[in-house]
Amino acid sequence: MSFSFNGSLFKNEDCDESRNQPNFTGVANVRQEQIGELISYLMDCKCAHNEYDGDHIPLRMSGWAKVAKSGKKFMSLSFQPDQKVLDTKKQVKTETSSVKSTSQAMDEGDLF
Repeated sequence: MSFSFNGSLFKNEDCDESRNQPNFTGVANVRQEQIGELISYLMDCKCAHNEYDGDHIPLRMSGWAKVAKSGKKFMSLSFQPDQKVLDTKKQVKTETSSVKSTSQAMDEGDLF
């Protein structure tokens, strides 16, 4: 599983902090050909848990400070699967395969 998608955050020039508006806003863009991989990652992975976020699926995020052609500073973001989640998913798949092969062996030996 190797999806990756990007986004950008710009300073919210109209931010009214008294109204709890965000300091930065932007959009993340998922390429159409990677939607299936992203959905599979989100649906098939075991949830992590902490007191702040509750149950959640982590995504690895990286950011770079950049300057747009217009001169505005922004943060370029990239999102990828979290390696710990992928490792857990591989472990669960291996355990599931072992259980299936054991049950298949029992089914084949128990014809009556």
